[in-house]
Amino acid sequence: MDTAMNYNWMFFALLLFLIFLISLFFSEYFRRIVWYYGKIVIYFTWVLGIGFVSFLRSLSDPNSPENVSKYVRPFIWIGDWIAGVRMTLYNESILHSTCYKLGEPYVVLMNHQSCLDFLAMGRVWPVRCSCLVKRSLMYAGPLGLSLWITGQIFVDRTSSRSKATKIVDNAVDRILKDKVNIFVFPEGTRNREPEDELLPFKKGAFHIAVAAQVPILPIVVSKFKPFYDRSNYLFGQGHVEIKVLEPIPTQGLTTADVAELAVVAHKRMEESLKELKSTAVPYNVSLELNKSL
Repeated sequence: MDTAMNYNWMFFALLLFLIFLISLFFSEYFRRIVWYYGKIVIYFTWVLGIGFVSFLRSLSDPNSPENVSKYVRPFIWIGDWIAGVRMTLYNESILHSTCYKLGEPYVVLMNHQSCLDFLAMGRVWPVRCSCLVKRSLMYAGPLGLSLWITGQIFVDRTSSRSKATKIVDNAVDRILKDKVNIFVFPEGTRNREPEDELLPFKKGAFHIAVAAQVPILPIVVSKFKPFYDRSNYLFGQGHVEIKVLEPIPTQGLTTADVAELAVVAHKRMEESLKELKSTAVPYNVSLELNKSL
């Protein structure tokens, strides 16, 4: 009899557990988590895959500043499709009259939000360009190999002033000798705040621009928050706006002007960010993706 009662309790406990699993499966929160991680895995598989392909293709011409525009940028639309992102680019003509011109390098600034920044970068990436990236990405498998062989500039956030100076000198040397644009996230880290405000800018990008005496080209991307929010396991599809601002000249400026230059760039970019808008798009509405990059 005791054995029968034990079996009854086991059956009852198993039944409750199954009911719990079924209710969990049909709960919106659980489905959101599954969907979020599913899309993240697929997205990063694509990122690693395109990193591996660009690494192999770049072996014939390592450290060329044109490798990203040749082997990565043409396939950004696939990432847009996977992530479910459609982008509208404003003032594209400024790109063609500035950093897209060969032999006229710029320091390109963009606000930093999330892993989806990669898609926005691909939408505006110049033909000859290197990006300041955190050193830890060097060890990110195929992506790290791709960043290394395509000539990106690795930055250690904890580096001393002397090492920081060497990074600036390296970037300036590439601008002056190779006529390469330098792509920088001036906030220095991801800004996940929902408000349309920028984090304070680091000074590195402005030291580079002043030392090389090249203009600064600010680019602003609207917030991904309406359809991508890691803290709430949200990864839907949506529309993003990108705006290219007028260049900021640095001719004749010195290191004494760096702080004020950073303030000017920050103000312009934050004002533009408040004007831009991102929207979530229901999955029953198809997105038209731009394949002509």
